[in-house]
Amino acid sequence: MNIDNNMELWSKCLSILRDNLEPEQFSVWFEPIVAVSYKDNKLTIKLPSQYFVQQIENNYFQLFSSVLRRVYGQDVKLFYSFNIIIRYRCCIYFYFRNKLLFFLVCFTCIIKFRYCI
Repeated sequence: MNIDNNMELWSKCLSILRDNLEPEQFSVWFEPIVAVSYKDNKLTIKLPSQYFVQQIENNYFQLFSSVLRRVYGQDVKLFYSFNIIIRYRCCIYFYFRNKLLFFLVCFTCIIKFRYCI
């Protein structure tokens, strides 16, 4: 399936969702979602965070899954994609001129995460 067709199908989904949700609900939970790909009945959508996945599944899953089946077909499989941000802190100790010194090192790691429901 080409990209234009995928975007057309995703636009149909968004239109149906917009018609069935309060404007605030739609703008908060569905406008940020991006359809990344659709191939072999596998739809991958990118969400801002894992929290969005939880909210969609807990509050809108029935509506969302029925809209996806209506637009993409009964055999559609949904894959979520989002980034997980992990922050690490560690202390590095070393001796300098017979004094124990340490540095607190912080870094952030972004992990792309994908799973299917």
